[in-house]
Amino acid sequence: MEQTVRFLVIDSAYPINTRNTKIANSICEYYSGKGIQMSFCAWNRENKDISALPNYNIYKKNSPGGQLLKKLFNLFGYFFYLKKCNIEIKPHVIIASHWDMLLLSSIFKKKSQILIYENLDIPSVPLKVLLAILKGVERLTLRNTDMIVFASRFYESLYKCEKYSHVVLENKPVFTAFHIDKNMECESGKLNISYIGGVRYLEILKNLVSAVRDNPNINLYFHGEGHDLKALKKYSEGSENIYFTGRYEYDEIERFYQNSDIVWAAYPNKDYNVKYAISNKFHESLYYTVPCVFSEKTCLGDLVTKREIGFVVNPYSVEEIRELLEGIVVNRKNLLSVKNRMKNYAIEEKDWESQFKDFINELEKLIDKNNNV
Repeated sequence: MEQTVRFLVIDSAYPINTRNTKIANSICEYYSGKGIQMSFCAWNRENKDISALPNYNIYKKNSPGGQLLKKLFNLFGYFFYLKKCNIEIKPHVIIASHWDMLLLSSIFKKKSQILIYENLDIPSVPLKVLLAILKGVERLTLRNTDMIVFASRFYESLYKCEKYSHVVLENKPVFTAFHIDKNMECESGKLNISYIGGVRYLEILKNLVSAVRDNPNINLYFHGEGHDLKALKKYSEGSENIYFTGRYEYDEIERFYQNSDIVWAAYPNKDYNVKYAISNKFHESLYYTVPCVFSEKTCLGDLVTKREIGFVVNPYSVEEIRELLEGIVVNRKNLLSVKNRMKNYAIEEKDWESQFKDFINELEKLIDKNNNV
């Protein structure tokens, strides 16, 4: 048995998403005393300036977000690049993030290698026929997969897991204890609402802007960037209570939460993935004890409603969004009740470290079974 375990994490974008970074860091920490080589493959799809990074292999081909057909065409080039990297790196374990990277990896993966499907999002397209095709492709690729890692507890029910190992590893903050807030009384000032993350789902964010535009009792902050940022800024022009702060580093989110009364995390519930996904904001809100607004008619929305640990709304209705937020402004003390329930519920939740141990246990079984390291 070799001393060093070689891993290859494959992502469809650059920079790689924070979840993959977190998984890689946790793996490196676990294997630090045993020997590990962690490598990455990523696709620089927007011609971003990149400085030399150790153990990073970057494929450079312009393919901006939102252009699905162009991305599908360019996947051929990325496939051959990944195949070459696989030959050169010779990883024992391949971690493929998202279904499209699983498809490519399942084709060039060798029998001696362990393939892990990092199920960040489930396939989702508006047309039912195309969705059925994507799910069929995913089922085929799973035949060559050794483990699936669910980013949402709600995904697990959608898969038959007899043929491969599976664990739930949700994108929770990497902390050993939950954050305890100062439990201060709500101030009588303006209600501060924050959106934190990639600026996407323009239709929904426009509804949010319309619901709070020029409301003297509400401030709305957008922290982040994305392909819908320019259009959203234009739509928000002339509104004195709407602010854009731009790109940020992950360690800045604590400050954003501390300066927020409410965080917006309502995504389009017509999307198949959104119905079953569990937002990062859900876990962050529990940690920082700041209530979120989620979409109704989703698994997460149902959980939040049942436990009364946040708010839910129809994201397509400006009037319902306005009614919800103005109701919170009028009854600010309700926020304290929600926060108290959030703190009680947080005790029931498994933290990142506990779920990661489940992942490692399954991985070690596969390594022993394959006897390839």
